[in-house]
Amino acid sequence: MAAEAWEVENPEKNREWGILLHACLAKIKTTKDIDNVLNDYYLQGILDDKERERLNANIWQVVHHPMLAGYFAQETIIKTEADIIDANGTLYRPDRLILNGKNAVIIDYKTGKPSENHRKQIRNYSSVLMDLGYPAPKMLLVYLDKTITIDEVE
Repeated sequence: MAAEAWEVENPEKNREWGILLHACLAKIKTTKDIDNVLNDYYLQGILDDKERERLNANIWQVVHHPMLAGYFAQETIIKTEADIIDANGTLYRPDRLILNGKNAVIIDYKTGKPSENHRKQIRNYSSVLMDLGYPAPKMLLVYLDKTITIDEVE
């Protein structure tokens, strides 16, 4: 569907595309926000018609992924790129934080290859949330590439 947005021969272009996709996802709380976000980028001249279609297809893969679709629903409290602070005053900024009662889900978007550093980063976010009273938040690393890969961190 959106595989053509990722170019095997051009890793730098893939990195730029991943950054753009990440920036869009940071502005999308629910599926109802997709058109507005893409239209804003289009009106600013950041996207042309073809790029908007390709980006829409990539975003669709994320927000409708069976493991992620519920986290783009209206019924939850959704924070994107929101700061959380630990007891020492250190700031952390997960890409997406979903709060539902005393349950929390942390989603962090990544491009490139899976890394233990990614897992360590999301575990740090989880630790701060546990200190704030959220028991064992669910942690999902979402790798943005030709296909969406999800690493459920324990």
